[in-house]
Amino acid sequence: MQCSFKIIGAVSIVALTLGAVAESFAETIEQSVTRTICLKGLNREQTDWDRSTSFYFNVEMAIKRGLTVDACRKLIAQPDKSARTNSSCTGILAGPVIQKLAATALTQTKQEVNTSSNAIWGAGRVFESFQQNLERLINLNVPPPSYGPRGPGPQIIDYGLAAMLTANREMTSDQFISCFPQGWEFAKATQQAKKEFEMRQEKARQEAEIEAAKPVNRLRQAYFDYMVVKRCYDVRLGYQLVYINEVELERAKRAVNTIEASALKEDSSIDTGNAWQEGIRMIETSQRYVEQYFCQKTFNDLLSAAPYSPPVKDFGRY
Repeated sequence: MQCSFKIIGAVSIVALTLGAVAESFAETIEQSVTRTICLKGLNREQTDWDRSTSFYFNVEMAIKRGLTVDACRKLIAQPDKSARTNSSCTGILAGPVIQKLAATALTQTKQEVNTSSNAIWGAGRVFESFQQNLERLINLNVPPPSYGPRGPGPQIIDYGLAAMLTANREMTSDQFISCFPQGWEFAKATQQAKKEFEMRQEKARQEAEIEAAKPVNRLRQAYFDYMVVKRCYDVRLGYQLVYINEVELERAKRAVNTIEASALKEDSSIDTGNAWQEGIRMIETSQRYVEQYFCQKTFNDLLSAAPYSPPVKDFGRY
């Protein structure tokens, strides 16, 4: 039991170390990605943003990060860590055995990224995956220490398994950049793709919110929600357990009438009949199973979408 505890503890320490190193690496690579955005976002003279179509996406990303032209110019003027090459790589990580295994580890990491959504892969995860793949390959290909033939000379032949594993687990971001430049470039590209994907998602979300806020779309959604509430009421009519009761159905009717009046006040050209038919098509194509939680959520969404009307003073005078 004591031995098992020690093994579990060792594994936990290794996992924590890998996580901490990956987090540190993510910070380093984030700075490099920001530098790249600045380089592409500024014009050739670095006096202003490049407003051309080709590079304007980088300008949007820079502004989204709170960067200014002056901040980008200062960042570009700083030394670039990503310019390091294998010439500064020394020690066990520079050895031919681990370099060969690292090439395979990087290929495996790229396959993992390509077979999953690139959006969920940041630089830190790429680095962590690379370390894990490299550790597995070292264990598979490097023999453990063994006893040699009897006689003069060393009795134990050490192929360097423990040293390679330790060097990999304790690898810093600087060592990764210096010893495995291809991995570094891939991690940078993955981080850049992740940031661009997140920005596109955020932009699409904002555009969807603007579109949904239009009077005609608010009305279509209100009609759809009311139809769902009515179906929820009908499907359990006569049962002891209901999804929507009569009081809630009446409140839903008042809510959709209020939303309709508000939408027409903003845009009198809305064809309510057409909007109602579109709501019918929406509910006919909806595959959502009618159940209590869905019914109550739709009911609450409908009430929340209705404009708020302050109550009249109905409590008399004291």
